[in-house]
This record gives sequence, structure tokens and C-alpha cells, in this order.
Amino acid sequence: SKAPGDSLTYIGKELKGLITSHRPDLISLETLFFSKNKKTALSVAEARGVILFVAKSSGVRVLEFSPNNIKSVVSGDGRASKQALSKVVCMTLGIDKIGGYDDISDALAIAIRASFETKNSARFSG
Repeated sequence: SKAPGDSLTYIGKELKGLITSHRPDLISLETLFFSKNKKTALSVAEARGVILFVAKSSGVRVLEFSPNNIKSVVSGDGRASKQALSKVVCMTLGIDKIGGYDDISDALAIAIRASFETKNSARFSG
């Protein structure tokens, strides 16, 4: 069985490796929403803490957006379903579909949302 913190250590090491190899200017996250499942909410909060710590200690700028803000800016509807949001993400990226987990589509939506935020910033050209 896994020791407490193994997943968090894994997340931290992997993210540090990705930052080192890809040198991003920005990491964007969804703000924490309160879930009915307290155990899930706690796990997500812990993982977010590790991500924020690694990003900040690596000097990477962090932007956070609420789920409704992401949906509203990316799809035009703050109450869009996961399926509707995924469809807009595909159209935006010029692809037919996103395979794998819903989380992949969500991550791409967050990245697209961040791109709107940074579009006019001199720091983010292209």
C-alpha cells in the first residue's frame, strides 16, 4: 500500500521535471470548488497546494480561474456541460475529438482560458 504523501511527492517531482524540461511562462489552474465529497475535495486541495508550491518556487506565474469563468470565456456559457465545453475545445484547436479522460479536455479548456487572459501581455508573445 502507498504511504501517505506518495501521490503528492509524485505530483511534485513530475511537475518539477516538466517545468525544467519545458520552461513554461505560466501555469493555469481551476480554483477549488466545494465538493459534496469531502475526501475528494481534500485530495484536490492537497494536490493544488503541491502544484502551487512547485510553480511558485520555480518562478512560474500562476493564474487561477473558476469553473464557471472557464466555461463562460471558452464556450460563451458559464453553465456549459462537459460535453459542450469539450466540443468548443475541439473546434478551437481544430481537432475532431479528445481521447482519454474528461480531465484532458478540462485541462485544455483551462489552457485556452489562460491564453485569452495573456493574449495582450507583452510577456506572452505568440
